[in-house]
Amino acid sequence: ALRRVQKCMASVRKALSRSKARAATLHLTVREASIVLAIYLLSRYNLNAVALYVASRNAVRQQPSHSAAEVRELTESLYLETSIDELIALECGEPGRHARVRHAAVSFLAELRTVEWLESQNMLGAAPSSAAMASKHLMFCEAFHDSRWDGALARAVHNNSLNHSAGRYLRKWSADFSERWNVAFRVRSVKPPAPCAELAAQ
Repeated sequence: ALRRVQKCMASVRKALSRSKARAATLHLTVREASIVLAIYLLSRYNLNAVALYVASRNAVRQQPSHSAAEVRELTESLYLETSIDELIALECGEPGRHARVRHAAVSFLAELRTVEWLESQNMLGAAPSSAAMASKHLMFCEAFHDSRWDGALARAVHNNSLNHSAGRYLRKWSADFSERWNVAFRVRSVKPPAPCAELAAQ
């Protein structure tokens, strides 16, 4: 029994070492590599979403962008090297570290869906309000079984027509969102990072 435990621990250490090495090639932390996996799982293996996440982290650190092939290789290697139990824990968001990683992945995917919704509205000639953006974002979070209707953003949406502070909160949230996703104010024209376009072309 002891040998089996030791063998299992050695396997875990090797897998962690490989994950660290692979994450480092794309300038990601181990936690960010876990978020990559969670995004991959929750988006039903959407490499385009993963590429956008990696590009966003590289942009924050002012690191060079990576090709679609590099992102695909990292993601698929991480997926194949990760145990089934770990993948299930990430997808389900088991309490503790996995829940926090899943929460971050859902936040990213919900924002991505909000951007796509904004783009569709923009093509129709509409410029959604901050409250409409926030409401859609919360709905997209809920679609991933991560309800956030009891948080500050939801309260601001509910109270938007009742007080000025809620409106200010929503405008601040909208401005931060627009800056983070490179979405122009009012017109809200979306400019996706290069990896997104490269993957879409394949």
